[in-house]
Amino acid sequence: MNKLLLFAFIMLLVGCENDDSQPSNNNTLVGSWEITTLVSEVALDLNNDDTASQNIHEEIDCIIETINFESDGTWSGTTGYGISFFTELQTILCFDNSGSGTWSLDGSTLTITNDTFTNTHTITLTEDTLSFDQMENLIPTSVIATYVKI
Repeated sequence: MNKLLLFAFIMLLVGCENDDSQPSNNNTLVGSWEITTLVSEVALDLNNDDTASQNIHEEIDCIIETINFESDGTWSGTTGYGISFFTELQTILCFDNSGSGTWSLDGSTLTITNDTFTNTHTITLTEDTLSFDQMENLIPTSVIATYVKI
């Protein structure tokens, strides 16, 4: 009788499946994202108007970015700005740029790669919001970018 109960218990454990109806983080990340905010940990006067702000959108009007994450692990995107820094955030450069490469997501760690760089970010991800520190592992000042799914 004990062997029968043990067999039934093992079958119950083996027969249980994970609920796959919940989307994985990879599935949630797949799609097109547009930047909505870019916020610095410290107030900056990037436009030299003698008024510092943590909201970089108030300082520079070229903060435009769209990134597309495909289900095959590739990404493409366009941006209208670049962040210049040495040991601290110094300026935002405005220019048109596009890029593409590969991406992977392991838990909350997003790795984005192209021909010239590999960036790793700890992200916060919901169905329609993505945010991460663009300066993570580069300089001590945080610059949090938030995107919405479009």
